[in-house]
Amino acid sequence: VMLRVIRDITRQPIAPARGTSVQALDLDTAADVLRQLHPDAVRHKFLAAFLRAHRRFRGLAIAIRRKGRFQGAAVGRISETCPDLVEAAFHHAPVPSLESVVRGFEAAVSTFGLRYVGFSVPVKQENLFKQLGYVRSEHDFFWTMYTLRKRVRQTTS
Repeated sequence: VMLRVIRDITRQPIAPARGTSVQALDLDTAADVLRQLHPDAVRHKFLAAFLRAHRRFRGLAIAIRRKGRFQGAAVGRISETCPDLVEAAFHHAPVPSLESVVRGFEAAVSTFGLRYVGFSVPVKQENLFKQLGYVRSEHDFFWTMYTLRKRVRQTTS
């Protein structure tokens, strides 16, 4: 079971985890990240998210490195229903590196001047994300991913 967690980064100190570097991905560097991901299902998710986001959300695909070694990656997309929200369409990191990837992703999002960062996470990771300042999303634009629309009939007078 997956949860959607969210953090408002407005007026929050945002910086990558100490000792890590955040690298924005282009086609060449994404190919390098792809080689470092395992198993094939994770590679497929990364590639699909990266290709969907590459042209439209350049700068929201990142790799995290510590002392030159790959720690994880994330790819974001700006929500169509809430233009202040960036959702991580893909994120991958072993648990010890999770904070590095989350903080690096927040740093990338903050350069766009956006307010919310959201992740879809397994229930078992909820406490890890709570420690990082995330809460279960109660915003309908992120929780359901639906917007309400009502068809209005035009009347003639």
